[in-house]
Amino acid sequence: MNNSSIYSRAPALGNNFLEELAFINLQEFLEKVNYICDLETNGQLSPQAAYEQIWELWKNHYEQSQLVFEKILFGTTASAV
Repeated sequence: MNNSSIYSRAPALGNNFLEELAFINLQEFLEKVNYICDLETNGQLSPQAAYEQIWELWKNHYEQSQLVFEKILFGTTASAV
């Protein structure tokens, strides 16, 4: 079974572009969190530093997601109103 489409980086420019963009943003967030966790597990990053980096990633991901979801739901962002 070929799962290469699951890991696709480029969204297909179709009707679901924003949904695909949200999914890609989530994938990138999870990959970065996984990398930070690996560094912490291997002792190359302290637990506190890992927590702080993941928290910053989460804040950025959340902000980006909010903008995408506002665009999906309302066709515009709240900041543009």
